[in-house]
Amino acid sequence: MSTVARIGTTFETRRLIDTDTRAAAIALHTVWGQTLGAVTAASALRDLEDFLRLIERSLVVKLLAYDDAELVGVSFLTNDLEMVPGISADFFRARYPVEAAASTLFYAISGVAHPTRPGILDGLRRRAVTEAHHRHAEVLVWDAPTLQRDAAHRTTIEAVEAIARTRVEPMELDRVSYMAVELPKGEVGQVIDLRTRND
Repeated sequence: MSTVARIGTTFETRRLIDTDTRAAAIALHTVWGQTLGAVTAASALRDLEDFLRLIERSLVVKLLAYDDAELVGVSFLTNDLEMVPGISADFFRARYPVEAAASTLFYAISGVAHPTRPGILDGLRRRAVTEAHHRHAEVLVWDAPTLQRDAAHRTTIEAVEAIARTRVEPMELDRVSYMAVELPKGEVGQVIDLRTRND
C-alpha cells in the first residue's frame, strides 16, 4: 500500500522485500554510510550487518521511500526490542512492563536516506507513527542523534497528535552525549561537549 507524502515521493510499508529492493537498500546504506561519519557520532545502523538483520526479519516492518522508482529512504518499526541495534531492551521493558508483555511497545528505528534528500526522514517518521497506530501500539519509542533530535522530535510528535487529535507530551527516558578530553600539553585538559563544537 502506497501513499503520496510530497510531490514525487511515495511511501510503502512491507514486512518482506524482494531481491531487487534488498539490493537497492544495500546500495542506499552504502551511500548514506559514506557521509554519516562527518555528520554524527552515533553508530545506530552504521553497521551493514545490523541493517541487513532488520531488512531480512519478517517481524520488522520496513518503511520505504521512493522518488519515482528510486529507493531514497528506509526506516524500521518493530515491537521486538531485541532487534533494535545499540539499545538495552531491558531498559524499555522495565519502564513499560505491561506494554512490553502485550507486544504493544514499538520502537521506530531511525532510518537511512539519500544524502541529497534529508527531508525523506520526516516522511518516514510520520509513516512509522501511522503504522504503529494501525498495529495498536500503546507506546512508541524513538531516538535521534543530537543533530537530528529537534526535527525527529517535532515530526514524530506532530504525527502522533494528528492521529490522536490531542496534544501529547513525550517523556525523556534517557540522553546520550558524546564527550572528549583534549590531552594536556603542559596544562590541565579541557572537556569538550561535541554537540557544541563548530571547528
